[in-house]
Amino acid sequence: MNKLYQLLSLYRISANDLIYIFHLKEGVEIAQNAFPYDIDKMIKAKVIKEEEDGLRVTNKGARLLNQAMDLFKDNGVLVTEENIDEFISEYRLLFPVGKRAHKAALKTKFQKFFKNHDYTFDMILKATKKYIKDLQDRDSLTYMKQADYFIEKDGTSMLLNIISELEESPSSAEPVDKTNILRSMYGGN
Repeated sequence: MNKLYQLLSLYRISANDLIYIFHLKEGVEIAQNAFPYDIDKMIKAKVIKEEEDGLRVTNKGARLLNQAMDLFKDNGVLVTEENIDEFISEYRLLFPVGKRAHKAALKTKFQKFFKNHDYTFDMILKATKKYIKDLQDRDSLTYMKQADYFIEKDGTSMLLNIISELEESPSSAEPVDKTNILRSMYGGN
């Protein structure tokens, strides 16, 4: 959120103005009193301009939208045909050779998984890494499920179980590095 605030401050507009710009670019009508926005401020910031047939988003405004959208890519990545293939490649490499499964099998399993569950790629990778680390710590890699069976097999999902565990006890799943928290609070390097 801090990065979004910095971006809006740089352009000298509000979050409501950003929403207005998005709607304008997408060609979506906005009710006059839907939320407060400042057209004069956006024109002054050169993110929109007045033309004979109405307001238009400028190149600067389009760049602003792209920058804002990039800030949200890490938070709950939407699953698309373009990014699922890249994700599957990353996911497969977490498993040792012999347990990776074919990309097509993984794609089928993940497509089904994402239709029924709303988890991010990051959460899935975190749960998968936990599963593999737990097996390594117990010296039980021979009992590791194949990558596609870990997602789902016979109606049960080991992946879903571990995600649930992480959601129930997030503090125990990942140790917190307090030095980074202190650095961010006090501006240290």
